[in-house]
Amino acid sequence: MTLRARYVAEGFISGLHQSPYKGSSIEFAQHRQYVPGDELRYMDWKVYARSDRYYIREFEEETNLRGYNIIDTSSSMGYTSGSVTKLEYASYLSAAITYLMMKQRDSAGLITFSGGVNEFIPPRNYSLHLKFIMDRLERLSPAGKSNFESSFNEIGKRIKKRNLLVIYSDLLEDPGVLERSLKFFPYLKNDVIVFHILDPEEMKLSLSGEIEYVDLESGSSIFTRPEVIRNEYRKNFDEYLSRTEMGLRSHKIDYCRITTDMKLDHALSLFMEGRGRILL
Repeated sequence: MTLRARYVAEGFISGLHQSPYKGSSIEFAQHRQYVPGDELRYMDWKVYARSDRYYIREFEEETNLRGYNIIDTSSSMGYTSGSVTKLEYASYLSAAITYLMMKQRDSAGLITFSGGVNEFIPPRNYSLHLKFIMDRLERLSPAGKSNFESSFNEIGKRIKKRNLLVIYSDLLEDPGVLERSLKFFPYLKNDVIVFHILDPEEMKLSLSGEIEYVDLESGSSIFTRPEVIRNEYRKNFDEYLSRTEMGLRSHKIDYCRITTDMKLDHALSLFMEGRGRILL
């Protein structure tokens, strides 16, 4: 996951002029064992005197931006008509954005949710924190039924103002519920962007013949012939997409619709629109 994130993020910013980060405001985070090549000025000699072992002090740099990657891990995110599930795509994109943020000395955290908040990792910026988030992203698996209202009500109680919230979900929920669940965050000075992640087949309904479609979250199923219902399905789906986008944008929430066959660097460019300060 770390290699993939580095490849995507550094490939995206290659060729861009970046001014060096300046400033030395740091906060002690933790110790780690000394390895050859570490700077001796960070050696903790008091710990050595007590334990006869060499340990390095690691610091967390104070940053201007705190970002939360918020990933929907409900069962529907496990769907794929190709080689990559919606949840895998979300984890890859989240990994690249996390790597990019921390490379620029910003803090990144991770929240996963389905029926409620499953995991809450506050934003930090030091090497072991990046490794920890990448490990968690690598281990994500889809399960449960999503509940946006409950999940974001809980998230709203746990985060402070002026954060960057990056949400990854297939948004399989009534647009009115989505709007009601997310509309308060921008008014609390949070910058919110939603990646609406869809599988190409969900948008096209291109299969033919008698097909059984199964709801991954409820288990209910239906037999039908896609060629018979395709036109009506696409019409209803387009209406749902339009309502979802208009509802979120009306509350100053950035909305990016992407499919799992889209190149990650293109999705990353959608994230960077209007957020050039991250590449200072």
